[in-house]
Amino acid sequence: MLEGFKTTTLDAMADIALLKRFDSKFVVPSSWIPFILSGLEAECQLLETCGTLHTLYSNIYFDDPANVCLEDHLRGKGHRFKVRLRRYSSTNLVFLEVKERLHNGRTVKHRLQRSGDSLDSDLSPAEQDFIAKILPHMHPITPSLISSFDRITLANFTRGERITIDSELKFEDTAGRTSSLDGLSIIELKQPRKSRNTPLHDLLRSHPDRRGMLGRTMGVSKYAMARLRCNPTLQTRTYGATLRHLERALIYAHSDAPVHIDAHA
Repeated sequence: MLEGFKTTTLDAMADIALLKRFDSKFVVPSSWIPFILSGLEAECQLLETCGTLHTLYSNIYFDDPANVCLEDHLRGKGHRFKVRLRRYSSTNLVFLEVKERLHNGRTVKHRLQRSGDSLDSDLSPAEQDFIAKILPHMHPITPSLISSFDRITLANFTRGERITIDSELKFEDTAGRTSSLDGLSIIELKQPRKSRNTPLHDLLRSHPDRRGMLGRTMGVSKYAMARLRCNPTLQTRTYGATLRHLERALIYAHSDAPVHIDAHA
């Protein structure tokens, strides 16, 4: 699927790092990925890092005793945060990241590179200070979720956009409860200015099996979704509809026969 792409490097993508950006997310069956990649081949270049065309992302997410990060997502709060350690298998680099969602829908990512390649959840004094400056109201924070997924990254230099395709999503909470999105992929479009007039939108609209929420913009947080699917006793709040859409999408992804998926359910 990837052989026909021109490749690019991390250095070449520095101008579209988009640490301040607008994100749009789409949930699709993983079986759609060849169709999507074929349609983007003429528009995008594929990130190649250390000889690899896709990267395993390993993450440890953090929250405080009141689950502020999770609760803000579940309540649909306009200004919210996620805190995580992330390791990139292609480079073995580890970053402490605070992902901030602003009221206007813009996303700002604050990053601090960790010395060495350890994903140990113990935060150093410097890392704790880094978080405290951004989130002084959250203390103390402890690990709340472990996750991993495989990512393909595409760059559209003409439009200044990036597209990531995450598959093989797996999750485990601190109680050892596990979940996955086997058969589904999450696509994220990262833009300097929000627009629905893009090659990706056009492709998803044209897919012959598009139905319900599949291939449509969907407000899904991998962190919130994983916490809820690992622990069904948590209150879903405003996230209940998203979970129902995901469950229907999973049924569709594993069904040989067409399954009706109601976008308004």
